[in-house]
Amino acid sequence: MKRAAPIAQWPEPSDTSVFAVDDDPAFLRVLVQFLEAKGYEVTAFESSQEAEKAIRADCPDLLITDLLMPEPDGLALARIALEEDPDLPVVVLTGAGDVSSAAEGLRIGLADYLLKPMDFLTLERTVWRSLLQRTQVDFHRESEAWMREELEARTQDAIRKAQQLEDVTVGAFSALMGALEGRTPHFKGHSKAVATLSEAVATGCRLPQKEVNLIQAAAFVHDIGMIGVPDQLLDKPSDLTPEETKKVQEHCVIGAGILRPFTHLGPLSEYVLHHHERADGSGYPNRLIGDDIPLGAQVIGVAEMYCAMTEARPHRPPMTPGAALGKIVEARDRWFSGQITDALEAARSSVLGND
Repeated sequence: MKRAAPIAQWPEPSDTSVFAVDDDPAFLRVLVQFLEAKGYEVTAFESSQEAEKAIRADCPDLLITDLLMPEPDGLALARIALEEDPDLPVVVLTGAGDVSSAAEGLRIGLADYLLKPMDFLTLERTVWRSLLQRTQVDFHRESEAWMREELEARTQDAIRKAQQLEDVTVGAFSALMGALEGRTPHFKGHSKAVATLSEAVATGCRLPQKEVNLIQAAAFVHDIGMIGVPDQLLDKPSDLTPEETKKVQEHCVIGAGILRPFTHLGPLSEYVLHHHERADGSGYPNRLIGDDIPLGAQVIGVAEMYCAMTEARPHRPPMTPGAALGKIVEARDRWFSGQITDALEAARSSVLGND
C-alpha cells in the first residue's frame, strides 16, 4: 500500500512527554505545576540516577534538567539522553556561575539553557521552540524517506511500463516476422534460430543480461527489412546478379529505418543496420571495420551467417554444421573478431550440437 506524504504536525502539549529533573524539591514542584498547567505530561525526578533509568527505559519527548546535581550531573545526564535519542530536545537549568558549563552543553547538542532564577514565560517559549525544532527534524526526515520511496516507486513503475512497451513492440514485430517468413519456405524458422544462437553467443561473450536480451530481440527482427525485397529475389533458384544483390542488401537499411523511430528499444536498430558488416571492412551497408561495428551487430552477424550456411536456399543445399563452423573459424579476424568466433565455437555443444 502506497504511503501518504508526511504532514507537518505542530507539537501538542497533551501529546508531549516531559522529564523534569532537579534535586531541589521546592523548585521541581513549581516547575512541574507550571508545565502541567500548560497541558504537558510531566514526570518529575529528584534523583538524576532515577531519571537515567527512566530515560534508558523510555526516552521522553523533552528533557529539562538542573545542571548541578550529584552524579550523574545535568550535563552527563544530557549526554546519556542524547545517546538514546540524538534528536531529543534537552534544556538545562543553571546558576549564573555555571554558564560556561551550560554553554559547553550546547556544543554536545543541547537545545538551550536557562539561568536560575528564571522567568517562566521564557521557559514556556524555550520549551515550545525546542519541541518545534524536534518536529521540524522529524518532518524533514520523514519527508526525505517518503521522497526516496516515491522516487523508487516511480522508477520501478517507469521500468515496468517501458518493459511492457518493449514487449508489445517486439511482439508486434515478431508477428510481422512470422508473416514475412511465410513468403518462402526457405526462411521458415530462420529468425528464431538466429535469435537463439545470438543469445548463446552474447552470453559466451559475458555481456550483461540486459544487453543479451536486447541482442536476442534484435536478432529476432534482423531481417524485418526483407519486407522491401521482391519475392522473386528471395525464391530465385540461381545466383543473384550484382544489381539484385544490391537490392537484397538494402534490407539492412530498410529494417533499421523501420525500427529507428522506436527509441525505447535502444540501439536495436543499429544492430539490425550493421549485422552484415565484417571485421575486415568487406561487409555492408557501411563497410565498417573492426571495433567500429557494434558488438551486438557482430554477435547477430556471426549467428546469422552460421544459420544461413546450414539452411537450404533456392540456389544451394545446406552445409553441415561442422563445415559451416569450420568456414567461419577459418576466417577468424577477417569476418568476425576472435572473441566472437570463440563464443560461436563455445556455443556449438549447447546450441548447435555436433555433426
